[in-house]
Amino acid sequence: MSYYTGTIFEVSMEGFGGSVAGGGRYDKMIGKFTGMETPACGFSIGFERIVTILLDNGFTVPGEAVKKAFLFEKGVDSGVLAGVIREAMAERQRGVQVLVSQMNKNKKFQKEQLMKEGYREFKEFYRESLKK
Repeated sequence: MSYYTGTIFEVSMEGFGGSVAGGGRYDKMIGKFTGMETPACGFSIGFERIVTILLDNGFTVPGEAVKKAFLFEKGVDSGVLAGVIREAMAERQRGVQVLVSQMNKNKKFQKEQLMKEGYREFKEFYRESLKK
């Protein structure tokens, strides 16, 4: 902050501990690089901080595509896997974002991570129909 030469400001948001924007005058900074004294002022906005705050408060992007995850068990036969791919393609044609992925051993953790990425619907495919 020592490069500022006059008034400075910060923008804060209720409930967030830091600033989301700030700026001020820094008349002597440009001269350090160019050798010419140049009056200047500026500001920056922490868009990533604002987006984080919005998402933490439940904001969703309007018109955001539905996100589904199709998880298949290791060792499913090729016929089952082909069906998974066909179903995923049909969903994608309807505008749904579909992830096709092999199930991890810790399926609960895998789903939690996918939920953090915005996946809200899950469909699971197993080697044996009894596991459904």
